[in-house]
Parts: sequence; C-alpha cells; structure tokens
Amino acid sequence: MPVVLRAQAAKPWNYTACCAVSENKCYPNGGGCYDRSAASDFLFRLQPGKAERFLPIGGTDNDWYQCSHAASNYWPAWGDLDLYMGYDGPPGHNGYCQQGHTYAGSLDEACGGEGNWGPTDLEVWFL
Repeated sequence: MPVVLRAQAAKPWNYTACCAVSENKCYPNGGGCYDRSAASDFLFRLQPGKAERFLPIGGTDNDWYQCSHAASNYWPAWGDLDLYMGYDGPPGHNGYCQQGHTYAGSLDEACGGEGNWGPTDLEVWFL
C-alpha cells in the first residue's frame, strides 16, 4: 500500500511576501525565505494505518522554528528537512522527507527517503 502524505499551509509560498515579514529568515536574491510565523501548518498521513496529523514542535533553534520555505526553484516545502516536494525540476525531482526536525514524528513515521521520487502528484487548494 502506498504512503499517502499531505501537508497543509496557512500562508502562500511567495518569496517577496515572506521576506516582507521581519521575523522571517530571508536570503537575498531569491535564495529562499523561511516563514517562522506559519505555526498553523502541519503534515498529515492518510495511510497506511490510521490517519494522523503532525504539528510543529516549536523551539528556538532554526531547525525547530522554520515552518514553511519559499524559493524560486523549490516546490512547496515544510520545515527544515521535514518535507520538500522537490526542486530544480518537476514535483518529486530531488524531493525528500526527513520528518522530525520541525514537525512532530520521527523519520519514516509518515514518509521518508530522499532523491528522485519519480512522478509525484502535487495538489493545491486555496480559498
């Protein structure tokens, strides 16, 4: 049975908007921005096993406090290493998930592995 992992973000992935917030960590020239105010974001697993939600674990170190990442060459990313949908190509290319840095859970609890995932579906919903 395949792993079905999802994540939810309360804010958009927009480098300029992210960098405009003084509390966020912004790298110049489109190098990326970590949104430190996205505390309502979470990862969740639908299968295998029972559905489960993984919330941010908090803290003050960068790894624990970065909730979402925006950069021009990245697909959506949650946390610092937790879930990157890929970069420098289509969704899944260079994608990885190493849960447990920013969000609750441990490596491979909801997802795992890194590298090229192959064809990867990325679904975006917005109000």
